[in-house]
Amino acid sequence: MDKKDHIIGWLGMVLSLEPGRLTETFYLDKEKQIFFSIHFADYAMFTEDLEIDPAVSTGYSQESEQAILDWFRRLDNNDSSIVRVPQRGITDRTLGEIEANEFIRQHNVDLETAFIWEFAQEVSVKVDLTAKTEGHNKVSKKWWQFWK
Repeated sequence: MDKKDHIIGWLGMVLSLEPGRLTETFYLDKEKQIFFSIHFADYAMFTEDLEIDPAVSTGYSQESEQAILDWFRRLDNNDSSIVRVPQRGITDRTLGEIEANEFIRQHNVDLETAFIWEFAQEVSVKVDLTAKTEGHNKVSKKWWQFWK
């Protein structure tokens, strides 16, 4: 499979996902010509100030953590060069390919330089809820309030 087919296949897979699915969100970094995804667990890697949380360990390399942090910061700043790839629930393969090609055209994706950010292994994010920072318990909320 060549690179163009790989990208169109990836976009087709994203477009086939049901709208509102929250476990993973897909994006295009138009500035760097990178397609990437953010998993819901990735949000636990960072503090409210968008710094890497020392109480969290991941299977990501430092380079990958920094890339994700950069994307989080840019998303937080509403960077217009980061575009969400929509999940539309398209089940027809031909229609998915047409939509993928339209997305590529609409966002001026250069298929010669663009690529999909992928990691080679299964990645985990572990949060140490007992970590203490400067003598204070880092976690001051109930476990079910993790999103606050």
